[in-house]
Amino acid sequence: MAIIVSQGNPADSDMIKGTPWRMAKLLLIVFSFLALGALNVLTLVSDQVHAAGYSAITAILAKVAPATASARFLSNSPTAKMQRDIAVATKKSSQEKAVLVASSKALEAKHVALEKNFNKVEASHAALKRTAEIRAVAVKTTSRRLAVRSLKNVTRNVGAVFGEAVPFLGTSIMLTVTALDVRDACETLKDINKLNDVFDLQIEDETKVCGMEVPTAASVLHRVKTKSSEALQSAKDALD
Repeated sequence: MAIIVSQGNPADSDMIKGTPWRMAKLLLIVFSFLALGALNVLTLVSDQVHAAGYSAITAILAKVAPATASARFLSNSPTAKMQRDIAVATKKSSQEKAVLVASSKALEAKHVALEKNFNKVEASHAALKRTAEIRAVAVKTTSRRLAVRSLKNVTRNVGAVFGEAVPFLGTSIMLTVTALDVRDACETLKDINKLNDVFDLQIEDETKVCGMEVPTAASVLHRVKTKSSEALQSAKDALD
């Protein structure tokens, strides 16, 4: 009995041998697409990965292409656009910062000027307040002195009326009261001048009152006896 050995088809044998290689190529392509997809996703979600990829591409293009060509090729990339946007935003931010700094300095200078003006006004107000207080004290003191002096003067004149009516002795009493009136008038004028000085007003001449002399009793009696008409006219002129 003859044994028949069957020989396989060479084409089938080649197909069987080539199947693992095709599978490897297919897997390589699939993994490549998956890797590219994952890389694209990473470049979209991670700035670090995107920057690293951009740097790698820039380095590769710098070696294989002229600088102008690589720059033109990368000019429309998202990273390049982002860098241009960052540069524009940085420049704008610097300009705005410069404007803010200038405005801040202007406001600070204005604040200093206002503070100086406020200090001047405050000092002027304090000076006016002190002046007002000094004037108030001067007016109060002078008013009290005038009131006391007026009361004494009136009391003295009223009390001296009866004594002045006594013959001969009344003349001396009258002249004494008159001398006291002159002294009081002189002191009153001095007090008024103190007020004038406090209020920066013109000072009155004190010598006309304070330098007035009261005649003696003998001279008065002599004039009344010898020149009675002139004495009466002088009294009338004084009353007018």
